[in-house]
Amino acid sequence: MNKITSLTNSKIKELVKLKDKKYRDEKGMFLIEGEDIILEARKNNLLELILTSNENYKDDIEIIYVTDGIIEKLASTKTPQGLIGVCKIPTNSSNLTEKVIVLDGLQDPSNVGAIIRSAKAFGYNTLMLTNDTVDIYNEKLIRSSKGYSFSMNIIKNDIKALLSLLKKENYYIVTSALKDSKSLEDVQKNGKIAIIIGNEGRGVSQDSLSSADIIVKIDMSEEVESLNASVAAALLMYEINKK
Repeated sequence: MNKITSLTNSKIKELVKLKDKKYRDEKGMFLIEGEDIILEARKNNLLELILTSNENYKDDIEIIYVTDGIIEKLASTKTPQGLIGVCKIPTNSSNLTEKVIVLDGLQDPSNVGAIIRSAKAFGYNTLMLTNDTVDIYNEKLIRSSKGYSFSMNIIKNDIKALLSLLKKENYYIVTSALKDSKSLEDVQKNGKIAIIIGNEGRGVSQDSLSSADIIVKIDMSEEVESLNASVAAALLMYEINKK
């Protein structure tokens, strides 16, 4: 049995580095943990290697058996399940689906993960990310998304380039803001649609506001200043899908 017991093992030291975004980008690899997320990675042909402290665990994928201490070092949770996956980062695609969700500068990995889950639920299978949005392979984001990001078409670029692509492909662009906005009832859903969700603090960028075909507001109590980004995104997708 191939088992590593030392935290100073060269292979383990390399894998620990994958917790850093720069190193993930350099190597084109990322870490995941837990059976459900490993299953999603397997479904999408991203899984390259499994590390486990369970010596009875068997799999068709290459396995390295390790100690609980090594699992804890690689994991991002306080109580890991004893299972770590090493995955390859897929090549970005420029192919667009009929419904697109655009994340304009979002920073909270839990928010982005929740938006991804809603996007999959409502059929928004292309995810556009601005360069200043949190890394899609952040471990907390992956956990929050339940691994559904693995099956999405992901396009990353600066906001001007993303908007240019949407305009070129004749998408109807929707975003939301408190000022100068219209009712969701005014949204015209006649073809391809893209919804832009803005940064948690400052909202959508001026470029997004200028490029939107319609800026809408979500009706809510005046006692509440704003909604969480993931809640707003889910409401927009749900309401627009009903049209």
